[in-house]
Amino acid sequence: MKSIILAILLLSTYLFSADSNTTNKSAEKHIFKLTTIENREINITTKANGLDIDKFKGKVVFLSFFGYNCPPCKREIPEFIKMTKEHGEDLRIMAIEVRGLGKDNLKEFIKEKNINYTVIPFNKEAKKFAYHTAMKADWQGSIPFIIVLDRTGEVRFLQTGLIPYDALESAFQKVK
Repeated sequence: MKSIILAILLLSTYLFSADSNTTNKSAEKHIFKLTTIENREINITTKANGLDIDKFKGKVVFLSFFGYNCPPCKREIPEFIKMTKEHGEDLRIMAIEVRGLGKDNLKEFIKEKNINYTVIPFNKEAKKFAYHTAMKADWQGSIPFIIVLDRTGEVRFLQTGLIPYDALESAFQKVK
């Protein structure tokens, strides 16, 4: 099962890779200014094969799109917490809540689940970023959806659906 998931993750990398037949539109840079639940601004600049996330330069990044009331999304939270604890400064997890839970309720959800990683509420700018991501990755909106970026911000894996801890760990080890 783990090897099948990793094979899917590896194949999905091609969705973000540059195609020599594409127009200059694919090379256009977009800048998104996302705000965390703690009101910290995170600037994301798109690039042909990935993302530059200003606060996470030089780190492996797991970018997750999740819903507060999505059962598989809830199951990934303890795994992300564990990954954050185990990999400290080498890994950053940024989760964007896409079901529109209000800011106060999202803060309570984070506290209740003991989330120790960055969470972004689904506001206007996060919606723009999610839409851009959906178009670029051919993502249909199913959650959880994860993008794994290496230390240079290059997309290495994409996956829709819950990824078991062992596969997350394997993905991290491959890109660190």
